Amino acid sequence: MADRKAQVATVTDTLYFTPSQWDGCMARMRGDKISALKWNQMQMAACSFIAAVGAKLGCPQRTIGTAQLLYQRFHLFHAPTDFSLHEVALTCLFTSAKLNDTQKRVHEVVLASYVFRYPELISTPDRGDWIAHAHVSDVDQEMLHREQTAIVSLERLLLPCVCYNFQLRSPQILSWTIKLARHWRLSKSDADVAWRMACDSHRTNVAWLYTPLTVALGCLYAQEAMARGAPYPWHETASWGVALSDVTDVALKLLELYVQHTPALYMSARSERRVVPPHAVYPPPLGLLAWRAPTASEMEARLTQAQIYLRQKPLDERAPPPPPRSLDALLPPKATHDGARIIATRYILPI
Repeated sequence: MADRKAQVATVTDTLYFTPSQWDGCMARMRGDKISALKWNQMQMAACSFIAAVGAKLGCPQRTIGTAQLLYQRFHLFHAPTDFSLHEVALTCLFTSAKLNDTQKRVHEVVLASYVFRYPELISTPDRGDWIAHAHVSDVDQEMLHREQTAIVSLERLLLPCVCYNFQLRSPQILSWTIKLARHWRLSKSDADVAWRMACDSHRTNVAWLYTPLTVALGCLYAQEAMARGAPYPWHETASWGVALSDVTDVALKLLELYVQHTPALYMSARSERRVVPPHAVYPPPLGLLAWRAPTASEMEARLTQAQIYLRQKPLDERAPPPPPRSLDALLPPKATHDGARIIATRYILPI
């Protein structure tokens, strides 16, 4: 009887989702109750609301970015139609403040949101502008207590979604962007825009799909496409272990985010029925403000040209192939995913 080699299937756990896994989880949670377009609008509104309340509380960008990532992670395992958008967003911001050592009390988070959610109940300052500060005496105590209890309850559902693993990705993305800007000696204005785009990347799911270095490179690539200046030395990334196709995907997702927020950027700033301007309740991405054009059509045309630039000049063609492997590379690596079936589960994926 001929000897047959046994085929052993190896399963390797990874800290990141694949795009197909992410889309499959989101489609399962949405079901037939909500469309993909509606969910995309809800996610944009929630991330903008987190940015507004976080800025009102004085939270740093790493806290706001972590909260936006937590919101996406929560609805990866819980249907968005079963929970209130504002309650989940406030829960993610409250939990993110703990993770980043910028702790805020529950009633502080709720009161800060009242300024944007119920501005007619808050007494405005004498100077007549919309910037107001809510106090406990300004709101209904029963409603305040009910929302505080809801946030604490939702936090118990949020922590299992992140597997009780508190390794933060938001500070790594921001720090990698600054390191790359210094390494490539970018100008102060270009580095500022790249950092803004790194902040906007938390509004998308790229942090759950790719490493912080890949996301930072994607932000710089999107900044290069918008500025149309001298190309960056992408040949240096050949030895960094980064897939250039992933870098392009990150840049395209950022530009798509700006395209979706462009109509709201040119809305009327004030309305007779609204005490607070729409751009204050749902602030647009920081990078979009840096590239703002006089009209919406010009802004859309500029974003379209940047997307064409990314697709017509892929990084795979501009960067040379990686150098030959040394003798050290022939040794068995510590961890490899080549030839393995990569899976993502609910219990092994940290932040």
